[in-house]
Amino acid sequence: MNYTYKLKDPIGKLHAIVLAHLAKMRTLGNGPNRTVTFTSDPSSTTVTHGWLIEDPGSGEVHQRYLLLENGDVWVAEGWLEQPTDELALLLPKALLNAQIGGHGFLVEGEDGADVPVVVEDRRLERRPFDGPEKRGPA
Repeated sequence: MNYTYKLKDPIGKLHAIVLAHLAKMRTLGNGPNRTVTFTSDPSSTTVTHGWLIEDPGSGEVHQRYLLLENGDVWVAEGWLEQPTDELALLLPKALLNAQIGGHGFLVEGEDGADVPVVVEDRRLERRPFDGPEKRGPA
């Protein structure tokens, strides 16, 4: 038997997890640490704010996640389409770190921190989740 669980609304679940984390981080007095621009229109002045966090895992290469104010998550490979196990484990650890006086795994003290992070723009392709199909076969 295959017990794979599939989310009905993976983007919605990702947004719920990220937005809950950001709300808790704001309660602790933390704020976004990066500005973000989108690649669709380089001349555009569309700028938003993001939270760049780094997984302090044991490997040499640390995975970075850019959490946007709307709940989207950018990684080096592109946009996340659903929550990953790594992200779901990282966010509570980051929150605990912030609660005990740490920086919540926010990337700090880097050269170029004031330079906006450029990400692919997918705002125009986003379509709302219509819900599961409830009609029977035609």
